[in-house]
Amino acid sequence: MTAKERILQYLDYKEISQYDFSKKTGLSNGFLKAGNNITSDNLKILSTIFLDLSIEWVVTGEGDMLREPVERPYPSQGEDENPDSQVREGRPSYGKRSTEKDEIIKALQKLVTTQEDLIHSLKAQLKGTLSEDEAPR
Repeated sequence: MTAKERILQYLDYKEISQYDFSKKTGLSNGFLKAGNNITSDNLKILSTIFLDLSIEWVVTGEGDMLREPVERPYPSQGEDENPDSQVREGRPSYGKRSTEKDEIIKALQKLVTTQEDLIHSLKAQLKGTLSEDEAPR
């Protein structure tokens, strides 16, 4: 299952239409249909809008789809949503954003490792060092 298929599973579970998903995220209507890749920028968008969605699960398929929702550390209506500006203005940022970023980084590191393993296997297969039984599926 791809990351986009897992997003679709989440949307189905939460009864969110693809249209509403596009409207909330600002991503195109075809985002979930085109290709299998998902960028770190798109993961950041998902993590800030769908607070109960596990980004690690989206990227790797490991763990639970849902995580404990995180309270937004700053107001979202009509105010600056940049936590750095809060620090400059003397308002606390509570560190919850760094937890979300850590989760995204961890998931992306797992994805990179998986992709590196796949590249290594494919290179070996191209060189003819793998038998048909050992070839990745």
